[in-house]
Amino acid sequence: MKISQTMTKALLTAGAVLGLALGTQLSAQQVSAASGVATVYYVKGYGIALWNSPDANKKPIAGRKLMDGTSWKFSQTKVVNGVTWYKVGTNQWVSGIYFKTSAPVKNVSGVLHINYVPGYSVLLRQAPNGKPTSPAKYLKHGTNWKYTGTSVVSGKRGIA
Repeated sequence: MKISQTMTKALLTAGAVLGLALGTQLSAQQVSAASGVATVYYVKGYGIALWNSPDANKKPIAGRKLMDGTSWKFSQTKVVNGVTWYKVGTNQWVSGIYFKTSAPVKNVSGVLHINYVPGYSVLLRQAPNGKPTSPAKYLKHGTNWKYTGTSVVSGKRGIA
């Protein structure tokens, strides 16, 4: 059975409109009205960019950065390409790569074996994705350490 060109165009147009409608609906579902406080974990003395949108056509806001170690209230979150973005003001968004909310710690215990690079160490931090301890402390490759809690922040496990 042959389908006429007119029928083919009509079906393609209907499919495109339906796909556009579904795509718009899915995008709307990705925005969350979650709110809270998150902290910038970047490089000491530097900041992360503030963007006008989390979407593909986003642009950095000139001269605006959120400095390492500062905490900010957010009113919405949106996941774009697997990255959570936080709305910190009107048309002001920040990527969750270096912007973290605190995570609850689970009370579990065990022994952690540091399996890193022979001759090197892992930097110990004050909190998951947090600042380094002061003074800095390192856990040497091949050593064992007791822990009393774990947490997950942005998909990464932390040990306490």
